Amino acid sequence: MDVRATVVPSLLISCICCQLWCAQALAQGLPGVPTALGTRPSDAQLKAQEDELKPVCDLEDRARKLLDAGDYRAAEQVLEKERQLASSLPHGTPMIPGVNALLGRTYMAEARYLKALGIFPLAKPLSQTCVELETSIAYCRLGDYRGALHWYRTSLPQSDSYLGNMNVLPQDLPGTDDLRSLEATALFHDSAVSDSMGLHEFALAELQDAYKLAPFCPFVEYLLADSFAKRARRLQLDPAASLNACHEALRLAQSAASSARGDLAMTAKGLVSMVKSIIYYWDQVTSQASKKPGN
Repeated sequence: MDVRATVVPSLLISCICCQLWCAQALAQGLPGVPTALGTRPSDAQLKAQEDELKPVCDLEDRARKLLDAGDYRAAEQVLEKERQLASSLPHGTPMIPGVNALLGRTYMAEARYLKALGIFPLAKPLSQTCVELETSIAYCRLGDYRGALHWYRTSLPQSDSYLGNMNVLPQDLPGTDDLRSLEATALFHDSAVSDSMGLHEFALAELQDAYKLAPFCPFVEYLLADSFAKRARRLQLDPAASLNACHEALRLAQSAASSARGDLAMTAKGLVSMVKSIIYYWDQVTSQASKKPGN
């Protein structure tokens, strides 16, 4: 999902759709954009393209915030407006697959799985992981194990890299033996995609769904704990909410650390230590605030 198009102004890499536009423009040689063998466009051309696409990027940023906040109907309306605007612009058409991918996520959040399945093919040639993991989850929720497994396996070349360098043992993972375990597996992979798109609360909700499906899975516990720890950092201006997130992260991380094996156990123990230090910090802040005159 990280597209490094160095000749494009910073505005054009500020959102997922714009990143995809850059990548496709570079490949296809759209007017004013350098091809693999071409030359750098003029500053005037870059500025013109930046000005042209800014309203589209602004709409997408707004839609992602609405989607992450759980206002799905409003997000859908903004995305429809963005798609219409992109279609009307000379350089906007390659951005439409990204809009369709976000619309698909919106439909999934609303449990409109058939509608999501209808729009995901229109999200290509967007990152296959975006489309295929969500497609697998939709088939799981429609009760179609064979279809879900097919789309999950199709996503494997990209989604397996989510495990990074951590050596997670099979017994610490949900597996793919039935609909529940397969959906949990697809969800934790897709949560990484959501998080990379700036949909942090959406990603956390996906991990919570995975946890409901596989409540005793150490890796899912660890990922959910890490997601709550990230929420705690995002809520630094709200000590009470941050502390609540920390306590949830600590509970899950301790459970993962006690039941996981190998690298995962060590990583979970490290998360436990980190969360404890954050809790200690907030306890100190709260204690000092309560000692101030007038409290």
